[in-house]
Amino acid sequence: MGFKVGDLVQLTDDALDNYGIQYQDNVFTIIHAATNELDHPGYDDSVYPMGLYDLDGFNFSLYDYELKQA
Repeated sequence: MGFKVGDLVQLTDDALDNYGIQYQDNVFTIIHAATNELDHPGYDDSVYPMGLYDLDGFNFSLYDYELKQA
């Protein structure tokens, strides 16, 4: 897992393609981090085992590859 609760992050180009360019310069705080389905019901480990994160002020959960350090 690349991030932890409290980290400041921004969306990667992959995430911006999916969720919209309007988030390009936004900085979000991670408020929840999950590594399995018990931690987050939307977690999917079929692609890669990685973290799934909820962000303050963002309505979608994002995986490691969709985030970068702010």
